[in-house]
Amino acid sequence: MEQRIPTDDIYMAAYLNYRGHQPELELNRSGKNVTFIFPASMNILNAMGDYGANPDVPLHEFVNSLKTVRAKMLSKRNEYSGGDYGQR
Repeated sequence: MEQRIPTDDIYMAAYLNYRGHQPELELNRSGKNVTFIFPASMNILNAMGDYGANPDVPLHEFVNSLKTVRAKMLSKRNEYSGGDYGQR
């Protein structure tokens, strides 16, 4: 089985997404919490280390990545609930 790296940190997931790593999303049994899953690789581990070092990132690109990851998270929650979770 492939090694995987889970994180509940949406900001880390957004940074990894910004760096070109697409997460898989898993919903917990209650349907409320989403975990972002990345394949275990040196590229991911290096990017996680970079994130921890507080790198300079173009704000607009990071915000777009955060919006993308958040939209996927809300979509995953909607799949579970079948409702309008997070919609305005």
